[in-house]
Amino acid sequence: MLVLSNEEIEQMLTMPECLATLEELQRDIANGQVLSLPRVDNLVPCGYAGGYYAFKHMGGIWPRRKIMALRINSDIVTHPLVEGKPRRVKVPLAGGRWVGLVQLYSTETGELLAIFPDGVTQRLRVAASSGLGTRYMARQDARRVGLIGSGWQAGSQVMALLAVRPVAEIKVYSLRPESRVSFAQEWRQRTGANIRAVDSLEECVDGVDIIQAATSSLVPVIRPEWLRAGVHVGCIKVHEVDAALLDACQRVAVHTRLQAERVENILPGTPNVPQEYVE
Repeated sequence: MLVLSNEEIEQMLTMPECLATLEELQRDIANGQVLSLPRVDNLVPCGYAGGYYAFKHMGGIWPRRKIMALRINSDIVTHPLVEGKPRRVKVPLAGGRWVGLVQLYSTETGELLAIFPDGVTQRLRVAASSGLGTRYMARQDARRVGLIGSGWQAGSQVMALLAVRPVAEIKVYSLRPESRVSFAQEWRQRTGANIRAVDSLEECVDGVDIIQAATSSLVPVIRPEWLRAGVHVGCIKVHEVDAALLDACQRVAVHTRLQAERVENILPGTPNVPQEYVE
């Protein structure tokens, strides 16, 4: 059995590899050749002021690769206000760390093949999902990006965008000026790409071909009036968009039919989602 760390996974797994594997998986999902275990969230009160305990589990079996994966998260969650906007923030109370684990099993022998933290893998997987959406739905000549968010997930979005399009410019906006400036500097150095921080959402999305959100926001961050012909919009959380935005889109893509139903439940009155998703 392999016992891996986040640091080891970061050295082992590249964004192009993640994109290729996830594309293979998504095709099998679309063909009904994968068994998915729906996500279950269990929430109870806890002793942390302003927080609650959340235990989440999900998984799936991929017959082509002969594996079963189970992911669990044990979190203390808070909803602080950042510049007056509510956010979902996990507090690393387990010795300064978050608790998220993936277990990988063989469907041929039943043995436990590997166990590792979910941090780096879920970051790459989330970004690769966005990357596949950009690869197949954004214009081939899309070169300018407006990135909303400058946290953990936003960095991997940069990697995915650069892997699927020859990006000429990435403008970054987030609520805290110091965060967006340091993010732009870090990822400019790491990738050599033209990445710069801007001072407003309007400047971030002005004249871009791709709008990508990667935030912890619990309220919409992308506005319908920013849409224009040919613009591709991506998000990592349903809360980052609203029904008006989705209804204004020509095509809406989600991961699975279950995800389409989840979006409809959270954002009632979005007729495009259940009928016009793309798997």
